[in-house]
Amino acid sequence: MASIMRRKPAPRRESSTPRASKGQVRRVSPLKPGLRNARNWATAHMRAATYSRRGALRMFSVIASFTLFILFSGLWLGGFLPDIRNNLDEYSRTRLIAMGFVVDHVDVVGEGRILENEVQAALGIRPGDYLFETDLRAAQQRVQSLPWVNDAMVRRLWPDRYVVHIIERRPMAMWQSEQQLRVIDTDGRIIEAALPEDFAALPRFIGAGASQNAKAFLVSMTSAPLISEQVDLIIRVGNRRWDLQLKDSGARILLPENGADKALLRLSKYHDSHRILDLDIETIDLRLPDRMIARPRQDAGSTVYVKRKGEAA
Repeated sequence: MASIMRRKPAPRRESSTPRASKGQVRRVSPLKPGLRNARNWATAHMRAATYSRRGALRMFSVIASFTLFILFSGLWLGGFLPDIRNNLDEYSRTRLIAMGFVVDHVDVVGEGRILENEVQAALGIRPGDYLFETDLRAAQQRVQSLPWVNDAMVRRLWPDRYVVHIIERRPMAMWQSEQQLRVIDTDGRIIEAALPEDFAALPRFIGAGASQNAKAFLVSMTSAPLISEQVDLIIRVGNRRWDLQLKDSGARILLPENGADKALLRLSKYHDSHRILDLDIETIDLRLPDRMIARPRQDAGSTVYVKRKGEAA
């Protein structure tokens, strides 16, 4: 009878990990791969794409971005990106040339001593060239490097034209240094292409530092136009002050370091009343503010003319 009786089933061992009841979120161990979470994320987005347009657009953008990333990575790793870029540039260039974007005219505005063909040669642009192939900044720098050019601006005008505006350097004076005579502009820079014999009427400066200070001194000489007309040489002394040498008499006028314009005006007024520049004088010293000393030539006697401030002549 005992054999006929059924055995009792062995009691079930309770698991140490509590099972999640219905409606509860099952906790995933952090040691397991995250594929289940990725699958749940994809399932959720697919379900959202099914029920709403925004979800569908979001899902499509994610797929497209991932595809483009894979494609770009493959092209970059394979070294195909430079070839693709070159092909696109060549295609664009060919299409624009076919549409008429080629150089037909190069206009130079403001040329005087510099010739138009010299500007075009420095520009490096010829009729028939592709309009967008030239680097405007580099072309402008080449034009500005020409001897007579003070400033230049290069513009591209669609569809077939380049325009170059030039401001030429203006000769201001001649500067003699180390037995060499050169023409300088209003900034005191040497104009290498200018020939001194073509500008004999310009004022002539001598001495170190004369070119940098020539413009300011010519402005101060405007206070005495009668004297400036008789000046032959303007001499820089010690890079501090100026001496003037007159044309006909050869007399030398010594000017102070400061206030040269006032000293010239004082001499001009004294010449109007006493004709001092017509005398046989070797030097006229104006370096002292309260007096003017005139020294005659040695063969004309030893008389020294002194004019004190406030005294009658």
